[in-house]
Amino acid sequence: MRNLNNQTSKLNPKTAFEKAKRYYFSGKFDKAKELFLYSISKKHLPATSLYYLGEISYKQGKYKKALA
Repeated sequence: MRNLNNQTSKLNPKTAFEKAKRYYFSGKFDKAKELFLYSISKKHLPATSLYYLGEISYKQGKYKKALA
């Protein structure tokens, strides 16, 4: 996992997850990805976060990664 920026590392995992969903639905996939990875690292809804990460990879044309 890449290094999180200072602002992200201060977020509550639940807040990070909700913010990630907002980014996802507004098409800001790179920002969403960072927050979903943070959510997973804090063990907050990891299965759901992994689902969204797969969807992000698919939408970015990274089909093999989406299936992994």
